Amino acid sequence: MLLVGVRSLIPLFRPNSVPSNPVTKSSTLPAAAADLVDHYAEWCGASEGRYLNNLPPHFCSHWALPMLAWLGGHAPYNVLGLLNQGVRLKIHAPMPRNKPLRVFGELIDVHDDGNRARIHSRVSAGVAGQEECITIDNYTVVMHRRIKAKSQRKEQGDQDFKTVGSWSVNKNDGVNFAMLTGDFNPIHTLNAVGQRSQFGGCILHGFGQLARTYETLVNSGLDIEEIDIRWIKPVKLPSSILNVQVDQSVSDKTCTPIQLVGPGGVVHLVGSIITK
Repeated sequence: MLLVGVRSLIPLFRPNSVPSNPVTKSSTLPAAAADLVDHYAEWCGASEGRYLNNLPPHFCSHWALPMLAWLGGHAPYNVLGLLNQGVRLKIHAPMPRNKPLRVFGELIDVHDDGNRARIHSRVSAGVAGQEECITIDNYTVVMHRRIKAKSQRKEQGDQDFKTVGSWSVNKNDGVNFAMLTGDFNPIHTLNAVGQRSQFGGCILHGFGQLARTYETLVNSGLDIEEIDIRWIKPVKLPSSILNVQVDQSVSDKTCTPIQLVGPGGVVHLVGSIITK
C-alpha cells in the first residue's frame, strides 16, 4: 500500500487516464495474527470475547485497504490525496479469524468533473468454503480545487434521534489505528502535515470512525447485517463526546437512520443500518 502511494506522488509514474475496462484483482492473505485482532477489537470498543472466533466485520480496514490502494492506483491521481466519502459494508456470513482470506477487488467507476474526482471501488472477502463473507463498497474523492465546507448540524423535523452510546479519541489515535491497519496516510499520523491541511490538524481515519460507531451500536443491542455511512465532517484528533444516535421514529426497524454527532450538534457521519 505504501509503495502504491509513493509511486502515485510522482505524476510520471501515474496512469495517463482512467482505465476504460473494469480493473480487478484477487489475492489470498494469511490469517491475521491473534494478538493483532485482539488489540484491534479492544481499540474499537468491542466487549471482551465478542470476536473470539470471528473477525470484526469492520476489520476490512486491515484486509481491504491494500486492495483499495491498488485499485485507486489505476486512476491518474495521487493515492495519498484520496479522502473517504462513504462506505457500505454488508455482512453475508461470519468471517473466521483463523483462516486465510480470499480477497477480490474491482474498480467500479471513476468520475471527474474538474473540481473533484469520485472513485467507487468494491472489495469482498471470504474463506475456503464461504467465498463471500463480507462485501464493502468504498467511495473516495480527490479534490482538485478547495471547496468551502458547510457546517453540518443535527436536522430537525420528523426524525427523532436518540443517543445509544458515545466514544472519543485522543491525539495518538491516528497513529494507534495506523499501527493496527497499516494505513499510515500522513493526514492521520503526522501533525506537521495535518496542520498544513484544510483541517488544521490530524484527523481520524474514516474506517476508525466506522469501527467505533459500529461497536457502539452493537454494544447497545443492535444486530447489524448492513451499515451504509457517509462521512460529513472529519473527526479531529483529539475529540471527545462523540454521540452515536439512532432514529427512533422509523417504524421499519430493518432500515434505521444513524448519525455521529459531536459538541455543538456538529454531524460527522450519517447513514443507515439494516438489522437482522
